[in-house]
Amino acid sequence: MPTKTLKQVDTLIDMSVRHVVLDFLLVEKNGISREPSNEEFKVLKGLYPNQVSIETHGPCLHARVTELPSRPWPISVAEFSERQMSVAVASVSWVLGFWVIAVNDYPAGLHLPHEICQIVSFYHAEPRDTLRPGLMIASADLLSTAGVMVQDIVGSRYVTVASHAFPEGQEIVYHPNSDGRIIDKIVRRFGSSGIALVELSPGISFENETFQSSQREEPIRLSKIGSAVNLRRADFLTMDNPFSGTMDAFYIGTKFHLVLVEAEDEHRWVKMNWLWPRQLDQALPVDGSCGSAMFDENGRVICFFRLLVAEGDGFDRGYAFAVAATELAGVGYILV
Repeated sequence: MPTKTLKQVDTLIDMSVRHVVLDFLLVEKNGISREPSNEEFKVLKGLYPNQVSIETHGPCLHARVTELPSRPWPISVAEFSERQMSVAVASVSWVLGFWVIAVNDYPAGLHLPHEICQIVSFYHAEPRDTLRPGLMIASADLLSTAGVMVQDIVGSRYVTVASHAFPEGQEIVYHPNSDGRIIDKIVRRFGSSGIALVELSPGISFENETFQSSQREEPIRLSKIGSAVNLRRADFLTMDNPFSGTMDAFYIGTKFHLVLVEAEDEHRWVKMNWLWPRQLDQALPVDGSCGSAMFDENGRVICFFRLLVAEGDGFDRGYAFAVAATELAGVGYILV
């Protein structure tokens, strides 16, 4: 589109020009519009044919003329305008006398109408359909936490969850609770290991990158499955979920747990990592943490949180157990 630079106060806009460039900008670097100075108003008030006034209104520049010229009209002046960007509206709500509008994406610098039908409008971005480790999920009755995305040997991708949080007959996985949206359903369980896999509905993606938090300025990319064999006693492992927040645990050792499989005369050993999460008495994993990926400082997923021995006087009291992520690696799954 043609562009024209105007510096003289008495110069009128060529109405074929779509973007009028002046020797000043009315939009800051952060995309927020600003009020013109007195000198800048002197330039603006003489730009249009038959112009009687000029005013700013939110992100828009309003020019009043006695007679409308033929189209096309300029789209922007000094970058001050309703930007020509498309945006998909997800929902519109009426809240306490205001419009509350959710949009599917909100690019930086996007200007949307300040008022609709003379009613003030507020905008917010609709949560994107990209899920991450530590997300709150639920069956019909139980809350838990999403693990990581894995891929099998043929390229199919799934997200790990805590199997016991989705009992038989409750295979549908919701976010953030059973009143929320459906992610999809459980498609495979790994016996009594405590690990299950869920498919993702079309349009929903998963990124193996942690959320940012007050304790962690930058997210951590969870890159691969790691083995506890490479850990030293008292090495830190971290998990992050909405129930316990960001929490570190000391690695203590590895336990092989004997469980029955399908036939009564068969059994298998499930590898579980033994952790001591007690930092403060009040800083312990709480219900809902099951399924959380526990990772080291290099982003290697070592295990998935399973349970905390919170009661009793036994040797294990105060310790936690997590299913080793190598249970997945052993049958051909990798992180993606």
